[in-house]
Amino acid sequence: MVFRLVTSGDLRLTDSVGRTVPYPEKALITICYLLTTKGSVRTRSDIAQFLWEEVEPARASANLRTLLSRVKGHQAELGTELLIATDATVSLNISAIDSDSAAMETAPADPVLRLGVFMDNCRGQFLAGVDHFSDRGRGWIEAQRAVVLSRFTAALEGVVADDIVAHNQLVKEGAFRLLQIDPHCEAAVRILMQAYAAIGQLNPARAEFARWKSRLWDDLQASPEKSTLDLLRNISAVEPQAKPIVEAADNPISPGYKTHLPRVALMPPTNAGTESFVPGLLEDVTLGLCTFKTISVVAPHTSGRIAIEADRAKAYDLHRISYVLDTRLSAQGGDLLFAQLVDVRNDSTVWAERFDARLDTLSQQYHAIGRRIVGSVAAQVERNELERLGVEQHPNAYQHYLIGQRLLKRIDLPETRAARKAFRRAVNQDPHFSAALAGLARTDHMEWLLTARGDHELLKSAEQFAGHAINTHGESAGGYRELGVAKLFQGQFDESIAAFEKAEDVSPCHADLIADYADTLIHSSDPVRGLAKIEMAIQLNPLAPDVYHWTAAGANYCLERYDEALACLARMEDQSHISRVAAACWGMLGDRKKAHAYKRRTMATHPDFEIEKWLSIMPIREQWQKDQYREGLRKAGFS
Repeated sequence: MVFRLVTSGDLRLTDSVGRTVPYPEKALITICYLLTTKGSVRTRSDIAQFLWEEVEPARASANLRTLLSRVKGHQAELGTELLIATDATVSLNISAIDSDSAAMETAPADPVLRLGVFMDNCRGQFLAGVDHFSDRGRGWIEAQRAVVLSRFTAALEGVVADDIVAHNQLVKEGAFRLLQIDPHCEAAVRILMQAYAAIGQLNPARAEFARWKSRLWDDLQASPEKSTLDLLRNISAVEPQAKPIVEAADNPISPGYKTHLPRVALMPPTNAGTESFVPGLLEDVTLGLCTFKTISVVAPHTSGRIAIEADRAKAYDLHRISYVLDTRLSAQGGDLLFAQLVDVRNDSTVWAERFDARLDTLSQQYHAIGRRIVGSVAAQVERNELERLGVEQHPNAYQHYLIGQRLLKRIDLPETRAARKAFRRAVNQDPHFSAALAGLARTDHMEWLLTARGDHELLKSAEQFAGHAINTHGESAGGYRELGVAKLFQGQFDESIAAFEKAEDVSPCHADLIADYADTLIHSSDPVRGLAKIEMAIQLNPLAPDVYHWTAAGANYCLERYDEALACLARMEDQSHISRVAAACWGMLGDRKKAHAYKRRTMATHPDFEIEKWLSIMPIREQWQKDQYREGLRKAGFS
């Protein structure tokens, strides 16, 4: 049998079907070292010094003897000799091992095929999880990382030179992957800027540069190179072209974005002094509102200019403003901040509230005030737009989209299918409505999840709609979010995490997005990070929908915190879907009576439920996690 060594990301050895097999970490590092050595052979003393440089030579040799003894036992279980040890040397049995690094080294010359090999094999930093190593070993790791990144960059540049427009999506995915591996990679951000600019998406190109530049300064206190700044100037000098974006030959949707989201202008108080905290607060609120898919926000500078216009109504019409958030401080010392949201189309007040703005409590209240304004404005705009359906004869694309969003708030198959119809109506009216395209992707993967039939076509459809959403609007956090979910349910864990990282980068305070990211991490066998993400989502959205608590329950189950998992399930308003997980929790807690009660409820709804069939459909990265689910379900009485 030929085994595969995975060096990109977490170091591990896998068998012919991709299962991780046990093998000592330092032995795997030795294999990596020998793969980069001419002839794949080294002396025992060299290997010992490489692995244990910090200890005396005699102790290092003794450590190597112990390691090789362990290796001998593992290799006997595997039935294959990977490392061959003699009295003087340690060598590698090349015929028994393959590796991702070797695949990248021997990638074909064709630019697209070559980049495809790197995309398939380079999913993280070289030996990303290896710690506590010698100085010599760390230097070797850094050198290998530089080699891999250099080759990956060259492969990406090859496709850029070949045809950046025809292979635009592949180029962008490659650049994002490079930035995921090395967030400071300047070549990657230049390629990403070129990819966006080549298809007329100039704002996303500038936005990617701005995010990368900020990260470069925050992390390294470094500035961009002249070539990157020159590229930015060239992009900024180009006027946007009203031409279609060609991302792929089979993409039936032309880009553009003509559905007008309701625009909100945040007006600073006219009675605030130069030292007032309110302008800064409104900038924070603006950033918060920018994470929502259902509204657009006027920039603070423009809002400030409108606030002093003599004819505000004319300015509202000129800038297509639908809502204004007026603010003012109380006359008596400015101890109260008044805020009211006005629909300027009919001059009606939609929402109003006042906040304690006393200086002695402001430092504690500041962030809470900002969160309350963000949440209230977004919710009230959405509610008001839905109510307009009652007085408008023909619902527009945006209103159909809002209906679909509302229907998706419950985990329910009939409502999921009804939401799909609403999103289709929105897309029929506006084929370039990115958020509605992302909504269609969501209905597909929700139906896949709820029917549990393993319908692969639903996931492919979800991936296609997510791709259309991204192609139509390059900054579509919703598109990347749905792409991440579709990739997850197809078992492509690294691609899923990469998509969610991009989505979170675009919308770092989008609670629903972070909740889905948490679910991906849990399925990727990282429940610790998954639980941290879902707790963050609940903090951002305290009146959380059921799916947040469902996700938190899954994370707690994987961490063997079965009581906490049951508490999360108990917080769900709709208790009709909790029975399977609740049964497994009670099974692991040893309460057979309650476990069997929930098992009966599950079988009443899904009479053909079988453990192995369910596990074969559910994407779970590590075997231990499947074993844990299997054990809980069997203890509950499932077969």
